Amino acid sequence: MSLNDALTFQAGIVDWSRLEHLSRELSESGIEPGTLQDSEWQIIEQALKHLVDHQDWEGTVRLRNLFNPLYAGDTVTGLAALQRLDQHALEAARCLGDKHELGHLLGAKGHNLHRQGYHQNAISAFDDSAKNYWEIGEDFPALESYYTGHGHKLRF
Repeated sequence: MSLNDALTFQAGIVDWSRLEHLSRELSESGIEPGTLQDSEWQIIEQALKHLVDHQDWEGTVRLRNLFNPLYAGDTVTGLAALQRLDQHALEAARCLGDKHELGHLLGAKGHNLHRQGYHQNAISAFDDSAKNYWEIGEDFPALESYYTGHGHKLRF
């Protein structure tokens, strides 16, 4: 990380444009997140720390959503920075009372847990996702989470 980057975070500013660039770079096919230097992940860690320390729950959810493509694939498994980001984003959505976002994040977590072989934990995440969607009257996403968690594919 450059001195300029360090000064940006010391000033308490999240460098959204750099985070968006990193997200786009990691979303390109052929780029494996495991090939990045640990220092590249520092921007996520520092942004997350700043957002959580300042209880910026909207910013925490925004940061997590920047990296949606990584959570949609199998790449979260061994990346501690992304696992922490996911946990904090779930807490942030709870703090915001954003049931739709919580349903989305829990559904994504269920998919990742399922792909890693943690099927019982995946079912719990899908059930929690469905519950949040149902609480706000979003039946289709609720059914999708519920039936995905219980081994069924919805087809229309």
